[in-house]
Amino acid sequence: RASAILERLRTWTRPRERTAEPIDLRECIRVAETLLAGQATELDARLYVTVPPTPISVEGDRVELEQVLFNLIRNALDAVAESVGAREVAIDASLDGDMAVIDVSDTGPGIRPDVRDRLFTPFVTTREHGTGLGLALSHRLVERAGGELTVVETREGARFRISLPLARVAREAAE
Repeated sequence: RASAILERLRTWTRPRERTAEPIDLRECIRVAETLLAGQATELDARLYVTVPPTPISVEGDRVELEQVLFNLIRNALDAVAESVGAREVAIDASLDGDMAVIDVSDTGPGIRPDVRDRLFTPFVTTREHGTGLGLALSHRLVERAGGELTVVETREGARFRISLPLARVAREAAE
């Protein structure tokens, strides 16, 4: 466990050349969904994935974006494990102008007000065995891809939003 924490810290702090490539975010979502399907089944939770029929092309590091989605979906599954009612996690991908948007929502207890403003700070956690590095690392990786990771206000549960520039927009900005 200590080794895993140190590796996360190294990844988070180490300056690294970004290996940007064109990526269809729908594939990253499918990878994370496949990796977490077993956990969802064990928790009697349902994963609902909604993606458009056409590619959502962004430029970034495929493994990093898969890691971000894995972290967000796993956190959502951990949250619904505490729910007495419906245990549901929704992953919705869409296009909004020149941006790709992915929302990861859950029917869990929501985000405690005392940690809401510090969620992306290293070592802030609400879980007994959490390291407090998952959201901080995810935030950093999304920023590295030129995007933004935010918390969206909801009536119940929690919703995290990833916004990334579409591939053609990222290319034009680089030129």
